[in-house]
Amino acid sequence: FWQNCLKHGEVATAPQFLWTASHTGATTVDMSNQLTNGRLRALGETIASVDRAGGFVEHLFLAHNTITDEALGDFLQTCGKHLGKLRSLDLEANSNLRTVSAMADRMRARMLPLRYLNVSYTPLHDSALYDLAESLRSCCGVIADLRISGTGLGRFGQKACTHFASLVSECPNLTRLDIGDNFLRKEGLGSLSAALASGACALSHLSIAGNVRLVSEEDNHPFALFCESLQSAASLTHLDISRCSVGQESALCLEVSLRGHRSL
Repeated sequence: FWQNCLKHGEVATAPQFLWTASHTGATTVDMSNQLTNGRLRALGETIASVDRAGGFVEHLFLAHNTITDEALGDFLQTCGKHLGKLRSLDLEANSNLRTVSAMADRMRARMLPLRYLNVSYTPLHDSALYDLAESLRSCCGVIADLRISGTGLGRFGQKACTHFASLVSECPNLTRLDIGDNFLRKEGLGSLSAALASGACALSHLSIAGNVRLVSEEDNHPFALFCESLQSAASLTHLDISRCSVGQESALCLEVSLRGHRSL
């Protein structure tokens, strides 16, 4: 890795990063809080070398960095074909990412069989979120844990919200969904309610914290329907609706759902 860093003009001072391999060849790489674009290129070349030597990267944590869209694209171009066994990808709080289109393209082509994806608090464009939701739908049998809180979802429209909500009923292995601190409104919340009530929901953990903002009691009607739909989501064990405005009607619906739910 450091040989590759030097090749890209990076200073070879060892950071505190985690690189562990099991007896099966599965490797976990954690380079959160320390990646430059040059180090990311070096990491891509190193992952390719690991794969050619018979190992593979299973978990990749790149959170709290300043990765750009171009750098992520170059990284995936370098090692994308060597990530066929990648199960976890964490890109949380990468403030310079806007589109993640290179990642979405590979997911759509089923070249990234991710079970865990975290892009929380990464300020993605609305079109990028829609594209990401579409790519997840194309491989929805795989994803189990999806975290997209604080990405700006729904700020400029609810189209992407409805697409992410549909994953709840379309992805049989999706057990955890975090869409907190976004802009879920009437249309998006309605789609989520329909997905929960469909009978095809496998979620055990759901967070919509910090989404619903009540202006008048009329505005809270979609949230009341959401609370009613919880009765049909039998697999739910954990629900986070903190920092959501709960009107009187919604509070009554929530009470009825909680009393009738077997495991929530």
